[in-house]
Amino acid sequence: PYSYIGLGQLKSTNFATNKAMGGFSTAYQSAFNINYNNPASYSAIKLTTFEIGVEAKGLWLEQNELSQRTGNGTLSYISFAFPANKYWTITAGMLPFSSLNYDIAQQDYVETVNDTINYRFIGTGQLYQLYFGNGFKYKNISAGFNLGYVFGTYKRYVESRFVSFDDTFFNLETKEQIARGFIWNAGLQYNISLSEKTKLIVGLTGNNSININATNENRWE
Repeated sequence: PYSYIGLGQLKSTNFATNKAMGGFSTAYQSAFNINYNNPASYSAIKLTTFEIGVEAKGLWLEQNELSQRTGNGTLSYISFAFPANKYWTITAGMLPFSSLNYDIAQQDYVETVNDTINYRFIGTGQLYQLYFGNGFKYKNISAGFNLGYVFGTYKRYVESRFVSFDDTFFNLETKEQIARGFIWNAGLQYNISLSEKTKLIVGLTGNNSININATNENRWE
């Protein structure tokens, strides 16, 4: 039900390796894995790499004597990277950005008509992100950036009906939002050799505030 708010439930941008390490990503780099959260790490990739991830999620909700369990599975990400040369790596992919997935019932008593109104709020849809990234390396310093295009459609329904009025139609309000927008993130990494087998990596990442434009279509029935 929390996806009711704003752009919905934002999706994690951690890939499988990052999730396996508790979300560690800013200072992480690998010769064989893609780390979207710090694009500077792309420069460490040595081989052409393709990654795909799926995820399953369970949700348990409780409030007083009311409880509900639900769950779903979805594609987590698709990503591809290849070294253009020993200093430059290119990557591209798609991953979910956010989603709506709620169905909420509510009752309100209205004094002016002396009746109770049943409401039902339903939200469906998902936003996706297509991204293109580059990572560069010069000696011990790595830098990189991602450019992303966010797109998708949300549908929100609000249904209302009187409980005791027999000869009335119910109202259905439909809001359709078609969203489009650009986002970016960038990163730096610095490698410090402590010994032949040990090195220290320091990382820094940043991104812009999210500004998504949407075209809205409202319909009453």
